Amino acid sequence: MMNKPLKFLNSVWMLSSIVLLTLCVNPMNAQQITKKEQFIKKVNTVFENQPNQKYDSIFTNLREEAWSLKEDSLYVDLTFRQIENNKESVDIFLVTNVLEDLMRKKYEYLKKHPRLLLLCYLNLGEFHLSQINSSKATLDLSKYYFDRYFEILKTIPLSTSEVKLHQKHRLTFLEKTHNDSLFYYLNSYKTPKKEKNLILTRWYRSQNNSVKELVHAKKSGDSLELLIAYKNNSQLAKVDSLFPILLKNFKTGSPFNQHILFLNMGHRYALEHHYKKADKMYLKALTYLEKNQNFQQLNECLEAIIEVKIHNGDINAFKFYNKKLKTITQLQQEEQLVVIEKYLNFVKDVTDLEAETKMKADKLEKEQAKNDLKFQKTITSIGLAFFLVFSVFIFFYFQSTKEKESLEYKNKKMKVDILRSRFKPHFTFNALSVINYFIAKKDVENASIALTKMATLLRTTLDNMNKDLVSYQSEYNICQNYMYLELLRFSDRFDCDFKELNDPTIKGWKIPPGIIEPFLENCVNHAFKGMKSKGFISLNHQIKNNCLVISIKDNGVGIDTEKIYSENLHGMKITEDTIKTTSYLYKVPIELKIKKDNGTIISLTIPKLKS
Repeated sequence: MMNKPLKFLNSVWMLSSIVLLTLCVNPMNAQQITKKEQFIKKVNTVFENQPNQKYDSIFTNLREEAWSLKEDSLYVDLTFRQIENNKESVDIFLVTNVLEDLMRKKYEYLKKHPRLLLLCYLNLGEFHLSQINSSKATLDLSKYYFDRYFEILKTIPLSTSEVKLHQKHRLTFLEKTHNDSLFYYLNSYKTPKKEKNLILTRWYRSQNNSVKELVHAKKSGDSLELLIAYKNNSQLAKVDSLFPILLKNFKTGSPFNQHILFLNMGHRYALEHHYKKADKMYLKALTYLEKNQNFQQLNECLEAIIEVKIHNGDINAFKFYNKKLKTITQLQQEEQLVVIEKYLNFVKDVTDLEAETKMKADKLEKEQAKNDLKFQKTITSIGLAFFLVFSVFIFFYFQSTKEKESLEYKNKKMKVDILRSRFKPHFTFNALSVINYFIAKKDVENASIALTKMATLLRTTLDNMNKDLVSYQSEYNICQNYMYLELLRFSDRFDCDFKELNDPTIKGWKIPPGIIEPFLENCVNHAFKGMKSKGFISLNHQIKNNCLVISIKDNGVGIDTEKIYSENLHGMKITEDTIKTTSYLYKVPIELKIKKDNGTIISLTIPKLKS
């Protein structure tokens, strides 16, 4: 009887609160709608009055205003319009800045709209792919973005026209990255004959197979490609017969093709040592290529001019063009380093966003656990009023036991998630430090190689950290990539050897994520301090007594077991906590042994774990 008046009062209070909240919110919504309408009108005015000009600063201001109004769709639309507005003269730094800014600020929105996220990765991949002949680093970045693009593509239903468009993107990617899978997809996609032969012409040219290049150039129907193929096969009379025809066509149609024609005619005259004629053709091409900043062809043209000046004995001209080539090359290398640094910042921001999303999910799970516990206590309290003392005692006993087990499980599971969130930035920091080392040295080649390994390492680690158990093969690959990065810096300090992973049972064995790498990291950072001889690290695995036994061995100074969990070795402390917690959750012991024996031997014995 006492509960009815209380329930009635609660209902009245809730109704009053809703009415007051509605009265307060409605004016705010009206104001927001007014601001949105004014903003849309402003955007339309800009597009109507200045439709064919580039106004990057105006676009940037409009996007910031859309951001402040929390208008996701408008912000995304303005981003793609800004890129489209710069289509004729692509600025790779503008494109990457705008798209990466979009993915930082609206990452959660894009994840809910995978088609937009797909466009972001595609555009970033294509812009970097267009630079691959002058930058190894941008090729690696392009592969990273295209991998993400292909992953999302699998999850989206496509129309027939969309399928053909995405097939074209894949063929372009395979051709420019010299991937043999191109032949499979050309047949699989049933590519039209002319398009197929055009792609194969360029493919065999990149492979220096001039005979097959000419075969497919004839079938492609493209006169410029045919002229280049004739030149590469030393059929110079046919080159000369095609030249005036193509020159006449390109004068009114395509200035870029016209100057590529001049460049190839320069190569043709150089083959017969007609260096004066070759020089004239090269200089015609050079003016256009410099003006339009076509760096790939510009480098080729300058190298050819330098060669001609050497043969003509023109030392002053040789010095002039050689200096110009060095300046352009240096500029390109500096741009490569800027691209790498931008990419590192972008990956860090996206990783932070993923971590923030995980933290929000953890918070919701904790709140749900508290609500579940509160609800169960309420049910228990109501039950006490309806049962006899003995019945209440039995009920309370079983209910409290069940609650205790449930709560302990949830608490332990939360602990595992917290350990992962601590481990992820620690792991990322170690990987990034290797790449930053090469950036500081301005070592573009090694920075590029390390960047590819780091991208794979970061993505695999991020995927694994969201799982309770992962396959041993997955962690084995992570460790291989990590040691590859460390050996780039410390190849003079130590070598390493991983036992080959061939047994399918061992490959699929379930283990907690992230428990092997910290021990390898400890070997790299501490095992060989003060040693004059070269160190060695090995990783072995075997099935023993129905358990997977993983052993990590070094020939270093030997670990100090009393200081093993000091602040400097917090990665190993996290690993030990993860092992203890996993053993508790799955009710099977994971055994960790560490001993000195001409160095240090770390042994992990992992029984079969079931998700």
